[in-house]
Amino acid sequence: MSKHNSLKEKVAEIMDTQIAENNPPETRLTLERLILMGYEENHARHMIVKCLVVEITDAMHQNKFFNEKRYIKNLLRLPNIPDDTENIPTI
Repeated sequence: MSKHNSLKEKVAEIMDTQIAENNPPETRLTLERLILMGYEENHARHMIVKCLVVEITDAMHQNKFFNEKRYIKNLLRLPNIPDDTENIPTI
């Protein structure tokens, strides 16, 4: 397994935990909303993962905490692309 796949799996695991624990509830609500809008579940999950990666990458590069407020803002904006996606790795 490559590091790329491992990272993708870890971030997907974070998203799955958020959905299972309903914390933040916006993750589950966003998944449900995107599916109701007609997006395939896998595509909807990929969009949410991008929002997570934006925040994780920013926190790592800026040496600061995960910005949950901006994460939720980006979730609410989906299917529009999250802020700062030009600086994130593709997963």
